[in-house]
Amino acid sequence: MAKPTFPIVWKFDLHLGAKSTDAQAITNSLLAVNFKTLELTGDNFDGWKLRRRWWWPPHYNLLMATLIYLIKKGVCVRIHPGNHDPEIADQDSALYQILTRRYGVEIITNFRIHTTSKNKKFLVLHGDVFDSGFIQGELGLWIDSLEQLLMDRPAPLQTIVLQGERKPFSLAKHLATASTRLVQVMSAFDQTVYTMANTHRVDGIIHGHTHIPYIRNINGILHAVGGCWDHKRAPYEDIVEDEDGNIMMLNWPATPDPTLDLLSIEGWTPFNEPDPRYRVSEHEVFEMAAAVAQLWPAVDTPEDLLNYRLPYWQEPKPQPLSGQETVHYVA
Repeated sequence: MAKPTFPIVWKFDLHLGAKSTDAQAITNSLLAVNFKTLELTGDNFDGWKLRRRWWWPPHYNLLMATLIYLIKKGVCVRIHPGNHDPEIADQDSALYQILTRRYGVEIITNFRIHTTSKNKKFLVLHGDVFDSGFIQGELGLWIDSLEQLLMDRPAPLQTIVLQGERKPFSLAKHLATASTRLVQVMSAFDQTVYTMANTHRVDGIIHGHTHIPYIRNINGILHAVGGCWDHKRAPYEDIVEDEDGNIMMLNWPATPDPTLDLLSIEGWTPFNEPDPRYRVSEHEVFEMAAAVAQLWPAVDTPEDLLNYRLPYWQEPKPQPLSGQETVHYVA
């Protein structure tokens, strides 16, 4: 059966570094369809968590290898920094240099306008720009910490004591539950999206950040929001443009066991790809992990990653003349 083909796939909020991220499902989704462009729209890494403790399970290696394989096959990859990983845009970092110089990845530091085959224009961004007036800054970091604390615990322990009785509790579900306040927030959110779309003269906006996926029309403006890859919030949602130029949502199932080591499964992987042009080496993946570790170092990050000397491609800075040099001019 032929794979579905899309001109572009948008993925949102991978949060690599969070223990609840379903990296196996991300890898499966990348290999299940064909696409010309992959746009990762922010919070691809969770720098907030990586700085607190290192988390790089074995199946992250296969995910990184799959991304490198797709790039070698000719897929155009664009990456937006998010509020959890703004350091990706640091041009002096080894990760930025490896992504842009070695693999040709485009880093989008603000937003991008995408034009579909129907000549419809969409503003593409992470979405944290909409936080003004809502949850942001240190408050957002505190809520994120509380949510991750609950999510990292075994499911039976995700409870809260109310009036002396222990009851199940999910902060993510609580924050997404309809309420008067939520209706007010969403109404203001829609107005902000509508205003921004009109300011930039586009037909719609595509973003992530909220972890609440939907596609809806706001007075003629298409508002498409992707989901996140948290194993406790499956299924997962990508936004795609189909071959007819329509913006639609793709749903992906969770993997039965997100801790499964995919490298132990026999069969094809980017590491044993028969064509040497597209084969990915373990060293390439190690360098990527080291670049991530050095961008968000934690007290428990392995020493071999922190001490690995990563390649840089910056041009050497010119030294000031001492007055003794002879300058040769070429006609």
